[in-house]
Amino acid sequence: MTKFNVQSFLFAFIVLIFAVMGRRGSHDASLVTSPHIVSRTSLAEASVPFMAESEHLESPHSRAVPESAEAAVEGLPRKSKVPFIDLGISAKSILIQELNVTTPLYASGERERWPLASITKLVSALVARDMFDAETLIGITREAVETPGTSGFFKEGEIFTTHDLIKAALGISSNDAAEALARGAGYNTFIEAMQKKAEHIGMVRTSFFDPTGLSSLNLSTAEDLEKLTSYILKEAPDLFLITRTPNIFITEQTTGKGRLIQNNNLFAGEPWFVGGKTGYTDDAQGNLLSIVSYGNRRFMVVILGSTDRYEETKKTLEWIQSYYL
Repeated sequence: MTKFNVQSFLFAFIVLIFAVMGRRGSHDASLVTSPHIVSRTSLAEASVPFMAESEHLESPHSRAVPESAEAAVEGLPRKSKVPFIDLGISAKSILIQELNVTTPLYASGERERWPLASITKLVSALVARDMFDAETLIGITREAVETPGTSGFFKEGEIFTTHDLIKAALGISSNDAAEALARGAGYNTFIEAMQKKAEHIGMVRTSFFDPTGLSSLNLSTAEDLEKLTSYILKEAPDLFLITRTPNIFITEQTTGKGRLIQNNNLFAGEPWFVGGKTGYTDDAQGNLLSIVSYGNRRFMVVILGSTDRYEETKKTLEWIQSYYL
């Protein structure tokens, strides 16, 4: 082969190589630019953040309790807020909070003052403990018997220990028992002590005008009730023990006869119920403060101004179990 023929052959071979490479490059470019084709590598890379987010949303148990409602939505399924809104809660004020956690899981109207009704008696019980020994004897006065309500079936002249009257006031929400405690200390002195106790606890938006809660001027907020709950659990947990006991015995001291009274809280006796207090007046409607326990975690639910306090509390407990446990 002549030198010219060799050079021609090499030139043709090089041209052929460039032609093949150009065609292949054009084919690869179509794979990248086509909107209908995604390479295997691209799909794998695109799925990584999606899968990580999906696992994060479906595993709320791996997260600490959110520090705010916004954090709850970020850390839990988006529906974490929607089902609660759809529960049909009628209450004027709602507070759901894990105890020992500063920010509520849910709050609505928590700073609005509302008639306390018989939730008042939690503070009455605290003040009675401060003023009397548990075995101090207190007589049932005419004024106590004339207080509206017959819970406990007390009669004028009967005598009970302070502890038994506290049990009646908290367990069956006896107005007569709460009134007897106040009369035993001096009515005005007792009410003043209730106000000072609230201030000591930090209940800055709370006021008291009677020991029973019959007065609509006994006002507080769900936020203040959280402070009261934390205080009782720390300083006087036996009071909540009374409120969770289904059947309560008291003894009239003159005759020595025992009396069985049934707790008026429908949750009393339930294994998850730590304690709480009911309350109802025409002005307040249905009030209910409840502390529940799931394992080693405790939650407080405050419902004020409800048309169905127990059913609405149950709905909130289901919400807690679904999204925070």
